[in-house]
Amino acid sequence: MYIAEDQLRDDTRTVDTSELDSAIEKYISIRLKQNLHLEWAASFLLHVGSVVILAVVVLLMPLQVLFERSPHTVAAIITALLIIVIILTTILLLNDDPVDLVDLADPVYT
Repeated sequence: MYIAEDQLRDDTRTVDTSELDSAIEKYISIRLKQNLHLEWAASFLLHVGSVVILAVVVLLMPLQVLFERSPHTVAAIITALLIIVIILTTILLLNDDPVDLVDLADPVYT
């Protein structure tokens, strides 16, 4: 049973969704599996990217001492890697749609 309330008109309508329950459950389980996959990928990329950035910084520090004339190049490489990680994480987070039960079926009001 799905209950929809309209606060502007102070009325409540109910929709019988018993015939759609199996389809709704199947759709919800598919959406949840997809969302868990995206969240896992985003968290994995965030941590691995942070470790890679830290490793690059530690490895490039001696190069900056050796090549004192080009510290801007080393800083640009580190900044570019950090920006790539931020962009990928943002894309994954924005691409993730929340599970919304209202979008599962067009309700027929009775």
